[in-house]
Amino acid sequence: MKKGNFFTRLFKSGIAVCLLFPFCIEANSFEPLIYLRPNETPVFTELYQRYGLLNPPAVHVYDSSIYIGQPGEEGGLLIRSSQTYFNDVDKALQAYHSRIGNLGQFLNTDEQYIFSPSNGSLQIIFALVYAVVTSEPDKKFLFVEKIPFYSFHEHAVSYRPYPNARFQGFNDPQEIKLNPDEVLVEFVTSPNNPDGKFRQPYTDAKIIIADFVFAAPPYGSEGTGYVKENLEWLSKAKGEGRHVFAFNSVSKALGKPGYRLGYMWFPIADSYGSSIFTNYFSYLWKLTVGDSTPGVAEALNLMSAIIALPDAGQSLRSDAFNTIVRRHTILQAEFLKRYPGSEVSSIAGSPTFFARLNSPDTKTMAAKDVLLKTYNVAVDNGNTMGATDEYVRINLCGYSGDLAEFLNRLSGDKKYKAEDLLIASANHCSHTTIHSNENSRYVVIPNDCNIDVDAENADVTIILPQFINYQYSNLITIKKLDSSPHAVTVQTDAFTATIKEKEKPLQLQWTQPFFLNGQWDKR
Repeated sequence: MKKGNFFTRLFKSGIAVCLLFPFCIEANSFEPLIYLRPNETPVFTELYQRYGLLNPPAVHVYDSSIYIGQPGEEGGLLIRSSQTYFNDVDKALQAYHSRIGNLGQFLNTDEQYIFSPSNGSLQIIFALVYAVVTSEPDKKFLFVEKIPFYSFHEHAVSYRPYPNARFQGFNDPQEIKLNPDEVLVEFVTSPNNPDGKFRQPYTDAKIIIADFVFAAPPYGSEGTGYVKENLEWLSKAKGEGRHVFAFNSVSKALGKPGYRLGYMWFPIADSYGSSIFTNYFSYLWKLTVGDSTPGVAEALNLMSAIIALPDAGQSLRSDAFNTIVRRHTILQAEFLKRYPGSEVSSIAGSPTFFARLNSPDTKTMAAKDVLLKTYNVAVDNGNTMGATDEYVRINLCGYSGDLAEFLNRLSGDKKYKAEDLLIASANHCSHTTIHSNENSRYVVIPNDCNIDVDAENADVTIILPQFINYQYSNLITIKKLDSSPHAVTVQTDAFTATIKEKEKPLQLQWTQPFFLNGQWDKR
């Protein structure tokens, strides 16, 4: 082997060169990019696949040709169909939250409310800030939150910007400098994003925006979402006459940000809430766009399927909790081994890993850039969360394979596999039979596993569409049951295969690692 070829191959190996050369941090070229920023939650896709929940029964069906309006318009709802739609969504969500035991965080059923869905929790955050600030333009408002905090809470205040509002993060409430003419508003996120810790109000603010998107199993130190603790401080705050606006989202609770469904039961019985509702409504449904019927239907179908399980999904939620705990534990060990002296702020049970990186490189660049340059991994900068550039936030809810590859790069060894980073107590494998006298064409869905084809009466075509952004499908086995001359044709976007003989199955699997170009592979 030529000397030049040897070094070329060595550098391409990435991990090997890090073990041999001290300058590898500057020289390595790990490929591909690993995306571990926390706006994606495909660990739930992996779990739903194991539980057979990728295509739940469509028990909620909505006509998308109907315009969806919002409750609260002057004079009542103008569109009768919207009332029917909102009532069904409201009822389904209450049933789900009642079953898993956290409805009380969002709704007191004894008080008047207006059910208010949106296209995500982010829209609700911006709408609440808008409603508070614009409903009393002659007043000034100081929005505060304990550090570290979810960055978009600050963005909601500063993005426009509002002439009568500002934001301040604090480590100690004594740091808050409230001007005499300012009204205090506090954001409370519990479990907190990005560290997973329990939070409650730390000030005497009369207005509280409660971000409860992680306030459900499987998050928090015990995998309970701190529901009991949250209910205690909510009861105390309301008893003191504080105005609390709590909301939720399926992005984190179900791991389904693509559904685009955030919601709150707006406390119209609260006198202050009633006074700002018009502006809240205006932002949510007149200045922006509300939810989508297909996304909402899919979210409710998944919720219905989960609570229809014998244990109402408790084992699924336990698997999710144990998975993110294991991921946090392993990442913390490797992170501290690679960067001694670093400080981990997040807890096991947090959906993200939040830590201060101890490295000489942070003197000249942000910690997120150190990790990008060193390992070709994209993570978040802690400075957007009130911390410093030395902090990073790493998603623990991504695909197992992506996190395993990052851990291997971090540890300098091929010691982790995807299966090490997923705990699942179920392994559902569906069985579907296609009869040619009933159906000569079948389109494969993500839940599929075993497909038997009776082609006695006619040829049958099995179509495998691209499963975009699914890292792996089930291993799909397609088998011809009969001895007739009719063929079973299997079509993908890249190739066509034919099964002519009985009991000679074809096995295929969709793969798309690291969100690159996916393909169907024959096994």
